[in-house]
Formats: sequence, structure tokens, C-alpha cells
Amino acid sequence: MPRTNHFISVIVLAAGESKRMGRMKQLLPFRNSTIIEQVVSNVVDADISEIIVVLGHQDRRIAHRLAGKPLKTVLNRDYRQGMSSSIKCGLDHISETAAAVMIVLGDQPLIGRDIIDKLVAEFARNKRGIVAPVHQGRRGHPVIFAARYNSELARLEGDTGAKKVIEAHPGDMLEVEVDSESIFADIDNQNDYQLQQRSDPARSRLRHVKKKDEDH
Repeated sequence: MPRTNHFISVIVLAAGESKRMGRMKQLLPFRNSTIIEQVVSNVVDADISEIIVVLGHQDRRIAHRLAGKPLKTVLNRDYRQGMSSSIKCGLDHISETAAAVMIVLGDQPLIGRDIIDKLVAEFARNKRGIVAPVHQGRRGHPVIFAARYNSELARLEGDTGAKKVIEAHPGDMLEVEVDSESIFADIDNQNDYQLQQRSDPARSRLRHVKKKDEDH
């Protein structure tokens, strides 16, 4: 039976120090903007009710790039304590009417509106409390958690994300098949960055158009 409340708050995790990258990966160039701007743009384009971007390291630089977008930026002063602290911070700022939260990683710019909308649609038409994308049997991001899991998410510790909550409730999990490897492609280092740029479909289309123009 379809749900009556479809209000979903997105929490974008963008507070990290990018230690493995060695520089602020959120602000690295991607398409015509930056990685974090592309991530946020994908969410803004989707069927989402509310967007909370959790910042930490160099928060003012990132907030400046996101100014004017339909979202709220919040500061996680405890960002060095790991991803769980950013999830807690985001939960503290979502709307009380939210039926669920979708946790989005701030370093996955290739997850487009189509995947986000598909997850939202499946959550709306099912009673399962956790909705995650899968590709060829492998689970990825982003993941939707019904509001009944907010307290468990708030008790998480360290840098493991929400994996513990997912593993604790296998019977309440809905896996949604998607035709994209982007759901498990994040950017942790320079090799990841270069790979995502090369595999960006928008970049491939641009090269194709440019070649057609040259042929004419």
C-alpha cells in the first residue's frame, strides 16, 4: 500500500578533511563546477522535499559555492569524529514532518536524478523502511531510511556510516536494481577522481558532439 507521507529529507555528507586525496575533494573541478556542486545539483533536480548539507572542514569555502541554492547548510563541529557525527548533525536539522532521510555522500557526483527519483518512488510505494540501490548484486548509495530509524542512526559512532543499521534490519530492506556503477563509485584519491572524470557520461556526450562538429 502506498505511503501517505512522501516528505524525504536529504542529508548530504560533505564535512570531511579529504586526507587521502591530500586536498579538498569537495571543491575539485567537475563538469562546469565542483564535485560538491554537482552532487547537490543532482539532488536539487530530483523529487526531494528538503536538502541539508553537513559541512565541517573549510565549511565557509564550501558554503560560498552553495550559496543561493535551495538547501540548508549546517556546521558539524565534531566532523573529525567521523561520518556518524555528520549523520547525527544532519538529523538534528531535518524537518519534524519528514517521513524519511536519504543519506547522500558528498563525493559521488555521477549519481544522477534518475537513480534518486527511482529510490524515492520505490520508498513511496512500499512499506519497507530501508531502500538502497543495487547493481549486479552489489549494494551502493544513496540509502533511504524511514523516520523510525532516526534514533538508531543518531546512536552511530565512528566513520562506518549507516552500515550497522542496514545490517541489523535485513527484513526491512528493499533493494532497487539500477543500471549504473555510479552507486558505489566515490572519490577518495586522485585515481578515483580521474576515473570518474573519464567515466562521466556528460563528458562523453560532449566529446561526441565535438567530434560531429569537427566532421562537418
